Amino acid sequence: LQDALRGLGNVLQTIATVLLLSDPRDIAVAVLDDSAEMKTAFEPDVVLYDNYPGGIGQSEPLFRRRKELIVAALELTSACPCDAGCPSCVGPHNENGTRGKEGAIRILRKILAG
Repeated sequence: LQDALRGLGNVLQTIATVLLLSDPRDIAVAVLDDSAEMKTAFEPDVVLYDNYPGGIGQSEPLFRRRKELIVAALELTSACPCDAGCPSCVGPHNENGTRGKEGAIRILRKILAG
């Protein structure tokens, strides 16, 4: 699951940069795993945030375009001809594991399904 979450974070960050016409360094991603404090459910988080103290105004427009972000991330990842991940989609498979791309696609589909 960690591979999928890292891949998901990478593709969301890439798409967010394009949607907002921002520098790739303006938006950062954090993958938070609460499993150490897990009581009844495993609820990992992938967080995109302004990468500057006080922010530069990227979070609100990105939140408003969240569905567009998810749809574009799924389209990019699904259309990418690589087998297991590459710098053009979820990131290299040697960083995200051989199932990172497959897992990221599954998560994106579940998000869109509601």
